[in-house]
Amino acid sequence: MNKSIHSFLVMIGIFFLNSIIAETAPTPHVISFFMVPCASNPACVKKFPADKLPTMVASHDKINNMILQRHLTSPLVQGIYVNYLGYLTYTDYQGQILLPNKESGNSLTVVITSQIYPVLFQGNTVHHFEIPQEVDAAFYEYTLKQDEQHKKWYWNIMHKERPKNSQVPTHALTIMAKPKDIEIMTGTYEAIAEPNFILPDIFVHTSIDNPFCVLKFLKVNRFFKPVEIEKKVDTQSFAQAIKA
Repeated sequence: MNKSIHSFLVMIGIFFLNSIIAETAPTPHVISFFMVPCASNPACVKKFPADKLPTMVASHDKINNMILQRHLTSPLVQGIYVNYLGYLTYTDYQGQILLPNKESGNSLTVVITSQIYPVLFQGNTVHHFEIPQEVDAAFYEYTLKQDEQHKKWYWNIMHKERPKNSQVPTHALTIMAKPKDIEIMTGTYEAIAEPNFILPDIFVHTSIDNPFCVLKFLKVNRFFKPVEIEKKVDTQSFAQAIKA
């Protein structure tokens, strides 16, 4: 066979093989956000003065203040459990969450509650999750929109009413904490136009009782698959990716 024809056929074969792999491979897109101390945001501190941290050194030494406050508040944002579409993860030392993005549209429901329980059918198959009626919960809707005039993307965050049946929506991202301990600022926030959902910071109050929420969640954690984080290092950058 003519070498040029052979090379052409090989290129066609590689193209179709890559197309098949791309269609069958897990989504590489992620949902990512940071949970940060309320004390790190002036607007949050103004709304909740009790979260303000005392100044540890002279006010002119801003760098030392920042380092000390970070050390004081890092445990505050570490180990907060989050679940989403069967995946389970928790905040790292920096308060970051990474999850595979399984959304097909531009919206995401976020639920904050300290307790959920599964409703089962056909043995151990989970039909959905519900929140006990006596347990507090807060619901938020995140919608990615574009400003038609300036062509800029932004997140619009709004409160949602709690469903009367207290059912957790199938595609909801659930933060396992008491609503009084987590602050999601409603309104509009600048966004990045990409398939990844990079959400605005979520604020944590100093009153958070994370061990209580973890103990409650241990009763149902067997119904979730832990998120696997794959770290890649090259000469140009360091990256973290989800193994979905």
